[in-house]
Amino acid sequence: MLGLPPAPLEELDDELDGAPPAPPPLEELDDEVVDAPPVPAPLDDEVDEDEELDDEDEALDDEVVDAPPVPAPLDDEDDVVDAPPVPAPLDDDVLATELVEAAPPFPVLEDVLPPPAPPTPPELLEVPAPLPPEPGLEGATPVAHAPTVAAPSASTVVMIQPADLGFTRMGRPPEGSGGELAAELRTFAHVKPSRFAVAQRRALLYAGRVQRAKRSSMVAPATALSVALLTTCVPVTVPEPPAPAETVDADAPTPLGARADAWTERGLGGIRGVTIGPIESQLHQGVGYGSPAYERTLDEIARMGGTWVSLTPFGRTWDLRPTGIDLTFEAPFAENRRAVLAGIRQAHARGLRVLLVPHLWVETGGWRALIDPGDDAGWARWAEAYRAFLLTWAEVAREGEVDLLSVGVELRSWVTTPRAASMLGIIADVRAVYPGPLTYSANWDDVEDTLIFTALDLIGINAFYPLAEHDGASRAELRAGGQRVAARIGAFARAMERPVVLTEIGYTTRTDPAVRPWEWPDGMQNVHVDEAAQAEAYGALIAPFLEARWCAGLFVWRLYADPDDVSQEAEWGFSPRGKLAELVLRDAFTARWAADGPRVVGDALGRQRARTPGFFGWERQP
Repeated sequence: MLGLPPAPLEELDDELDGAPPAPPPLEELDDEVVDAPPVPAPLDDEVDEDEELDDEDEALDDEVVDAPPVPAPLDDEDDVVDAPPVPAPLDDDVLATELVEAAPPFPVLEDVLPPPAPPTPPELLEVPAPLPPEPGLEGATPVAHAPTVAAPSASTVVMIQPADLGFTRMGRPPEGSGGELAAELRTFAHVKPSRFAVAQRRALLYAGRVQRAKRSSMVAPATALSVALLTTCVPVTVPEPPAPAETVDADAPTPLGARADAWTERGLGGIRGVTIGPIESQLHQGVGYGSPAYERTLDEIARMGGTWVSLTPFGRTWDLRPTGIDLTFEAPFAENRRAVLAGIRQAHARGLRVLLVPHLWVETGGWRALIDPGDDAGWARWAEAYRAFLLTWAEVAREGEVDLLSVGVELRSWVTTPRAASMLGIIADVRAVYPGPLTYSANWDDVEDTLIFTALDLIGINAFYPLAEHDGASRAELRAGGQRVAARIGAFARAMERPVVLTEIGYTTRTDPAVRPWEWPDGMQNVHVDEAAQAEAYGALIAPFLEARWCAGLFVWRLYADPDDVSQEAEWGFSPRGKLAELVLRDAFTARWAADGPRVVGDALGRQRARTPGFFGWERQP
């Protein structure tokens, strides 16, 4: 569940200055077909030569001189000849300028847009010689199913048809279309993943706003492509787009809608969640999901003020070059399936909602984020195996009426690369099976490079962010670190127009847990158990999120299905049960969150601060 440390965090700005200005409105055209090529309007002191035509030249008016065909009228508006559709602005919105700008090294669009150039024949798109590869992108392989794009070289000329963009009326690309095309150009031009991710999102969001403009039946793929490609400094000339073709939209309309505060606006309430881990040993029979022991854990979570639980069934791969996924994990799949369904029913019976998060377990060790099946054929086999695995659990989610489903956990090598396009098709298949909202649990240090969030309803983050860069940080430093994390995530949520759910947060019970919170407790030695440090880290991270309307909520990592089993992790592990951190969580869970909607007078009456771990009743003040 935990990742590896990246560079220190940087604060993000709240708004994006770099979006391109909206194009000027088109002039109205006459309803009749002009029998001659259009004549440009006179510039400055030029004399309109039409007035000097003699009678012989006027005789040409009776003939049709290769006039371009006039497209059919759109929505009873004037015909548009040889010009891309131009949207009217929405109310007071300024297209694409409301996006939130991420931190450096993301460029400002004005700094990279080239000066206007005269039109060129639209046969081919020229790509300059490749730049030196950025670190981490050496040897990157483009996906195999985009034959219209080839890796550029000093003499390469690439043809890209506008139909490849495939933007739909929702303003998002289906599988095998513009998003995938831009992803491949990212690889070929050796642009940093984080820089590309913002370029792609700007393009998609701009196209989405174009779609919602007055001429909603038309989309501006050329404009959207130019935003993405100019941000990566790849000059192109786009030919006239043909009529849109029927496509299958992998980014179909989502149940929540495209707004960072969509969860709050729908009145769904803040997610006060706890992850319940399965008992991962056949030596402990009858204490996993669906058991009486598991019911005791559910009752404790409800008394803490929890409203959600996260269940984490596993599939197994042998190593980091997998060819398939084994559904058997500690017990036959049929048995695990029955147990998970029983666990879902038991949670619902207590008024708790359920997030189902299918995980991958690597038998020989290694982090699932580094999975690499090898060549294109290996990745194709892996995608099919994962599709079968995920659809199996999507069926369980539908049958159990799960409230939220995660389509994956920490799949960095897949969803932050051009191969992410294959995941879009899988997500579309999942939506055909499971009708509820979807998320993906990205690792905290690659969430901004993840390319599939436009196909999902919520941005999921396993949020093991460091809150300080040195040991012995003060409480004020930890709180400042929590504010930086919230600012960064909030900027990303607004840029993506998706609410955020922290699918995992947690700190081990040791000194300075907020410096490297991703470290797994099993490998630690000579650990000093420090409940106060764990509690302070929880408080510093959670506090700023409680006032954020874009934050749907969080899931604490973690309790276990059997609350009495202390064999699952060491005393310095993540579990807050019976520790000072439990008091912080109980106070947070019983507070009013921005995601709960407007405050109600008197809603704090009857609440009391938690004072004793494990004791959930009223206590007199000491």
